[in-house]
Amino acid sequence: KLLFACIVAGVLGGFFMLIHRLVGKEVFGVVSSPVLALAVGLSGLGWMWSVDQARDATVPLLDVTTDPADPPNFSTSLIARRGAGAESLDYGAKQDAAGRPLVDLQAELYPGLVTLQLDRDPDAVFDAAMDYAHDNNWRVGSASRTAGMFEAGAESFWFGLRDDIVVRIREDGQGGSLVDIRTLARRPVHDLGRNPDRAADFLAAMSAG
Repeated sequence: KLLFACIVAGVLGGFFMLIHRLVGKEVFGVVSSPVLALAVGLSGLGWMWSVDQARDATVPLLDVTTDPADPPNFSTSLIARRGAGAESLDYGAKQDAAGRPLVDLQAELYPGLVTLQLDRDPDAVFDAAMDYAHDNNWRVGSASRTAGMFEAGAESFWFGLRDDIVVRIREDGQGGSLVDIRTLARRPVHDLGRNPDRAADFLAAMSAG
């Protein structure tokens, strides 16, 4: 972690030294390149420290779903693309470091991540879910209105960490819809709460209509 922080700080410092040399004192006044580079470097270290603190404060739930009893399934083609070393897809078998089932941990930390019931028909909800996916830069892959499902991918801004997403929309038997989502990290690397937050944001948007 420290090595990576130093690399980031060094790159940022070098970048601003180059900018200083190119534009001169017209922009930076009497501030010297070394002082500017030091300030930027310290900022980079501070940012890495904040990321480290956030990681320590967040329980690593890399796989979340609104339907733990029957999680939406990914297609065989997406499973193949995940490759070797990917985070396991066996939601029911997952445990934390202390041996506590993931389903219990998710229920405690994110009680709002449950199947969403809407009064709108599945076709309308499917369109709204697809619009949300595109608006939030999800890379939509296979999609079937008939099956009421679509898959998508997302990538974190800073580190390019990939997540896989599947959305399932079913009729509730009364003219409305049941909406479920599953989102998980592709690699077993701490996601800083990214996947639970994504699921919660999606449910909130669908509920708001």
